Amino acid sequence: MFKAALWAVWCMGPDNISAKLDFLKTTFGCSEAEMALVVSKAPQILRISEGKLSRTVKYLTVELGLKPQYIAYRPALLSYSMQRRLMPRHYVIKVLKAKGLVKEDIDFYNVVCSTEKRFKVKFLDRYKESVPGLADSYVTACSGQMPHEIQL
Repeated sequence: MFKAALWAVWCMGPDNISAKLDFLKTTFGCSEAEMALVVSKAPQILRISEGKLSRTVKYLTVELGLKPQYIAYRPALLSYSMQRRLMPRHYVIKVLKAKGLVKEDIDFYNVVCSTEKRFKVKFLDRYKESVPGLADSYVTACSGQMPHEIQL
């Protein structure tokens, strides 16, 4: 973590870091101390553009209904690709919830942070009989295309 923080400071410079911290504080409604904790957990978020951060936060709050504080305390969510990780996994969980196969209150952070292998075992392989085509839809979604509709 320290190495990542040092790299961010060296690459960006103090003025850019200050501007990024102000942006993050406004986005999450955090205090200076809370923002220091956020950055200490995931210093790589300092290197993410404000545009990407805004789009990701908007997706997580509007589409998934996550609270800004939830995201702030799990800043690793912001470092994942929206197209290749967040959206495909949300799609799978949405389908499984609609079929009543996973709990409504499943923790999205744990879903996203799971390795690809663990995610496939836990959510795709386990339900391949109950939801045929879900694994193929997931692969399609990961490639940036819209998956075909699964019968709900």
